Amino acid sequence: MKELRLEAEAPVETFSTPRRLAVRIAHIAERQADLEELLMGPARRRSVQAGGEATPAAAGFARKHGVEVAASNA
Repeated sequence: MKELRLEAEAPVETFSTPRRLAVRIAHIAERQADLEELLMGPARRRSVQAGGEATPAAAGFARKHGVEVAASNA
């Protein structure tokens, strides 16, 4: 649950038999907690050409993370 960023809003109860394990969570968060990540792209000297245009390395990094190259210049 922690790996999925889901918090239990009530105590967690566990039950077990020799062959089964059960968990009861009365209340669980409706949404995952927000996740903030810092992604390091290619070095600036490898990502911008002399004319200010993005290199294929910068374009590939932006495409991989679903961002347009113009938006990643901010």
